[in-house]
Amino acid sequence: MIRILHGDDEVKIHSALSVILSDATSRHVQIERVDAKRTNFPELESLLGTDQLFATERIVVIDGLLGLPKSKAKDELLDLVAGSTTEIVCVEKKIATIPQLKKFPKARVELFRLPALLFSWLEQLGSIPKERSLQDLQKVLSVSEDGLVFAMLIRQVRQLLLAISGGKLVGAPFMIQKLRSQAKHFSQERLLTLHEKLLQIDRQQKTSTSALSLSGAIALWVSEL
Repeated sequence: MIRILHGDDEVKIHSALSVILSDATSRHVQIERVDAKRTNFPELESLLGTDQLFATERIVVIDGLLGLPKSKAKDELLDLVAGSTTEIVCVEKKIATIPQLKKFPKARVELFRLPALLFSWLEQLGSIPKERSLQDLQKVLSVSEDGLVFAMLIRQVRQLLLAISGGKLVGAPFMIQKLRSQAKHFSQERLLTLHEKLLQIDRQQKTSTSALSLSGAIALWVSEL
């Protein structure tokens, strides 16, 4: 059986994979994990093959197979996985496309997406009144874990810093344009200060030296925008 876990919510993907691996461990199934970028056909073929004399039940987790650049080598790996009888879990930390999934018509596909509300909130930081941003933050926290919101907030500020400083941004053209437009609401100095405050929150949370919960610290950060 082939299972494909994909999407942009890495926390939920990790959680789903943990459940799968815990179940495998309870069944005394051998677990193998492979990074698609660092393997080749002979290595994966050997891993997926079964030695009849010393056959053991196993589950093979393959990271990033579908997202590999197009190549003959990738096609060979896909054919190998598609034709295998070994239990396989493909983990993709991006949303797989229909053409990518087409190779595995019988696979169990599970999509894990970040809430649209979270992206909307991040993209409006600095461009709407703080009071509204705080109200929207509470809605975001009602559907997303505070740790995820914090991680995405740090990522957004770092991307805005790249946008305002002329750094290289990776992504779809419309996403890059959104970042550049949003960055205009800040100065580079202001973004650096905001980023430093996020790092301070991170240190305080990790060392338990803050009187605020993480969600409270995020709210305070937003109130100081």
